[in-house]
Amino acid sequence: MAKNTTQQNEVIDYFDSALLYVYAKSWQNRQNDDLLKLDQLASQVTKAIESWPIAMDDDQKSKTYFEVMDGLRARNRIKTKRPPYNDRIYWTTKNPLGVNLPELHIRHYHQLLDISIALNNLAYEMFDVSDEICELWQVKASMQRYACCLANRYELPINYGMLASIIERHVYQVNHADTYGTLDEQAELLNRIKTYIKKSERDFEKFQRLTLSRRLIDQLEPEAKKLDIKIDQHYCWGLLPRIKLTPLKLLKLYQKMNFQRELSDVKFNPDHALPGHPTDLSFDKLKELQSFFKAKPTPVPDFKNYLLNTDQDDVRIHGYREQGSLALCIPYNTPADKAIDLIDQFKRQIRQRILDNLDETGAIAKTNKAKVDFSVWNVPYKRVIITNKGSILGLLSGLLCDHIFLYWKGKNLPTTGQKITSVEDAICAAVEILKQHGFTYDAETVPKSRTTARKKIRDIPHILSFA
Repeated sequence: MAKNTTQQNEVIDYFDSALLYVYAKSWQNRQNDDLLKLDQLASQVTKAIESWPIAMDDDQKSKTYFEVMDGLRARNRIKTKRPPYNDRIYWTTKNPLGVNLPELHIRHYHQLLDISIALNNLAYEMFDVSDEICELWQVKASMQRYACCLANRYELPINYGMLASIIERHVYQVNHADTYGTLDEQAELLNRIKTYIKKSERDFEKFQRLTLSRRLIDQLEPEAKKLDIKIDQHYCWGLLPRIKLTPLKLLKLYQKMNFQRELSDVKFNPDHALPGHPTDLSFDKLKELQSFFKAKPTPVPDFKNYLLNTDQDDVRIHGYREQGSLALCIPYNTPADKAIDLIDQFKRQIRQRILDNLDETGAIAKTNKAKVDFSVWNVPYKRVIITNKGSILGLLSGLLCDHIFLYWKGKNLPTTGQKITSVEDAICAAVEILKQHGFTYDAETVPKSRTTARKKIRDIPHILSFA
């Protein structure tokens, strides 16, 4: 038997993860109708985002959608206590909606200049107050408090954390470079204000979006807490309503892969397929989709006790406080399996932070390349459902037959026009659908395939480790 090529193995890996996804949704649908309610919840989120009074491109809308759905899932998992927000807001205004910050910057430029000069002077005083050099974090913390106090005197929304950081960083460099004459010119101060204006206006747009996201999460929290979706320990809430894979859709994808000779199934004859089949499918698109199948949802709530933001928490290494970093702290007595899970979650946090920073640059091509480079596709994949290439069609046919009987019993199946009244009718319909797509499959084998499919559906809690 010829060995599979790397590309063929990747295609088989895709079908394994896709089949697992369909099996998992099949199991969940047998427990309750909460996936349908999740679809309705996702529709409310999408409509709300579309109607927001702030301009967002498609990427921002999609990112916001997943942030809101992840937030709702977090609320669902903590039934009695609302999870705290981990991020800190450094804006003086609490209601950024309807604010035109660029216009206010022009109108209140002199006030912004006064605040910047006051912060500049404070930083120099803190460095000169003693012979000992102040630690950077001490200067930064004091300047943020002072900047907040000054900003509250004006109607201008100010990101006091950002403004203090820009000025403190400059003065720190001056203090250590001993180049007061060249770095402390008026033009340099104006340049720092210009930098702040540019960065703050970009951050303010995020702040507006974040404010609306939080309001939407608060509004939909009661509905979210009613849902009981076990498979969300493996698939995020944003994914489940958007990727509507079915056995029939997977069969069509399998047909395309055989048409394009990415795979070669001995039971497939392209001449027997009904006309009008699509002949082009980008495998890169399949790989991108699989990254969603393989990605775990957001970290469990107790992860916040181990992940530290050094800008907010006092994390010291060799006596020096770290800043601008994420730190993972795992106690010695942590069980090995939990420690491994924490490290995996930490890696996902780092990956997301890197991608978020790339998004800020506006370099779309660079960001897209990074998303591919950081994709979980590059992580070695261990198959769960498929044992070999030849088992794909059997798994598909068994799942297809079971779905036909489960969801179309007593109804006419649109694909064949046949009324489904028994398992035998579902078997005949499955064989006919396979034939329409160019696959010859023995009707006597379908019941065995259905039995295998039903067993795998029952095993989903064990496969996904949430039993």
